[in-house]
Amino acid sequence: MCQSQDITSSHGFISTPNYPNGFISNLNCPCTLIPLPNHSIILEIIDFNLPICAESGLILWIGQEFQTKCLRQDPVTLISDTQQNVTLRFYSLKSNKQGGILMKYSVTPESNNATIRLQCYSKSTIINRSTISNSLLKLKSSSQIQNLINQENVMELPITNSNELLKQFRSAASIIEAHKV
Repeated sequence: MCQSQDITSSHGFISTPNYPNGFISNLNCPCTLIPLPNHSIILEIIDFNLPICAESGLILWIGQEFQTKCLRQDPVTLISDTQQNVTLRFYSLKSNKQGGILMKYSVTPESNNATIRLQCYSKSTIINRSTISNSLLKLKSSSQIQNLINQENVMELPITNSNELLKQFRSAASIIEAHKV
């Protein structure tokens, strides 16, 4: 993350700058994973160790749904629906001397010509708490986002684009089973 790149491969790794030795402040780093038609993306979060939510986080979109992750996360595997992009945006408001994020991405179903396009952009900009808050407020009610920004021990806040009930991503096992059919 945080380096301009456009790579096409069947699998690869994404990490925060200088992982696992921390990162600098004022980062705003978007990346997008784009699968080929009739394929999905497997995203494995291998190591996830960030400081409090008000200092850094990862906004993760899978299709139209997104969630913000911060603090420590156990390893988890997420799988997109067929032909569904995965977009990531890492942000830091304060430098950190250790930790960061390490993720692996791969394509499913596997085949000789199955690939994923990874596009990352270098955007080290001056951002602050109000910039993140104002951007997120446009997407959901101010009380939910303000809670995310102000709380230091929030583990995960899934957010949807509509007023529907908050949805969780399907389990990896259920999606893999669906692909076998």
